[in-house]
Amino acid sequence: MNVALITASSGTAAYKMLRLFETHPKEEIPILGSSRASQNFAPSRLSPRAFNYGMDGSGQSETLFLLAALLRQEGAAPILVNLDPWGFVGSPAPSLVGDYCLVLGDPDVRARLPPEKRRLKARIPGFRFHGALREHLAAWLNARLAVTKQVDAGATLQLLSRTPEEWAFINASITPQTFAFSEEWRRLLSDVLALADRPVVWVIGPCAPRWAELYTGREALRGFLRWLAAQPNQHVIDLFDLPYGEDLFMDPTHLNLQGAERFTTTVLGELRERPGLAPFFP
Repeated sequence: MNVALITASSGTAAYKMLRLFETHPKEEIPILGSSRASQNFAPSRLSPRAFNYGMDGSGQSETLFLLAALLRQEGAAPILVNLDPWGFVGSPAPSLVGDYCLVLGDPDVRARLPPEKRRLKARIPGFRFHGALREHLAAWLNARLAVTKQVDAGATLQLLSRTPEEWAFINASITPQTFAFSEEWRRLLSDVLALADRPVVWVIGPCAPRWAELYTGREALRGFLRWLAAQPNQHVIDLFDLPYGEDLFMDPTHLNLQGAERFTTTVLGELRERPGLAPFFP
């Protein structure tokens, strides 16, 4: 039962990892990153070949692990990577939070997982796996009923919007954030980028007005983007300062459905203006 639900629900982390490591088409245009990837990029607005591998709670360490895995596979299409405006926080020590239950045969995956995550909880279908079943059943139902989220080729686009009163409460709790990128992270990122024999496009999207107003990391972020754009096969699309109002956001750092569709259309326009990328986005 679990396996059937997973393979029928493109928005689940288990399906995404199964697809990325075992079944994804070589002509696919992957989208990687955190919840800002899964919620801000609408693949159907980008290309019929695009698929969103973004996962809620995933950090930059996991994103780089998946980017390296894709770069080792066959394919020539660009890989889009969401870059969070807070950058590379904490230690770059390997940390995987996604659901890899169907790809535990991959030794690199198993080596990076903590022991409690190395269980084949979905290898044998059956209701006895009630904990995982509940999560995957909810994802399957949500994909079909579109109650709070709309699933779009892996993306989970938020249907929620906030009232002015809710935004007043949310804005009062926002604290200033900056951009982090240590020398340790630079070494790890450089090792991954050395694998790139196809275009990698780093995209930084907007945040809600009050979050952006309090953000103190613009200078550090722009310095990082200049360094990144100078690396072979790396492209940067900086859309952090798009003038989006609160009506396009679900919370301070995630767009809602309308915002994601508008943002993805803007990203597509940027891709079409770059000679090395335009042929992939007719």
